[in-house]
Amino acid sequence: MSSANEFEVTIPNDLKYMTVLENLLQDLMDLGGYPQEERDNTWLAFHEAVVNAIVHGNQNDPEKKVKVTMAINPESVRLSIEDQGSGFELEQVKNCTIDCNRLEVSGRGIFLMQHYMDEVAIKTTPGGPTQVILTYSRKSPVSL
Repeated sequence: MSSANEFEVTIPNDLKYMTVLENLLQDLMDLGGYPQEERDNTWLAFHEAVVNAIVHGNQNDPEKKVKVTMAINPESVRLSIEDQGSGFELEQVKNCTIDCNRLEVSGRGIFLMQHYMDEVAIKTTPGGPTQVILTYSRKSPVSL
């Protein structure tokens, strides 16, 4: 990444901090000249990753934290979200595109991340924290 705006923040494990993170992401992408549709798509994937870290990874435990790193430049966006949970088996996540799983209450977060991002890396091991790295490469021409 060339001349990236990079920020790292650790938030309490509480959904009320989502607005702060989402505003920061939107503002940084706006500074990078990203059009609204690209900002919205990135925001949706980011939102899902942070909610998963708080609710599923950290099990809503108020003693735990979520670490977020944002690296944004005019060509690409890289977002890292890391919980303090106990990991999970990626193979155990239900495929929400299969008919029998379509009416499930949860299970769409990873699907949405994969749909809107160019790369989704999930580093998890049972018993350890999970880190989700979302990468988006700009689709529109750079116009600053």
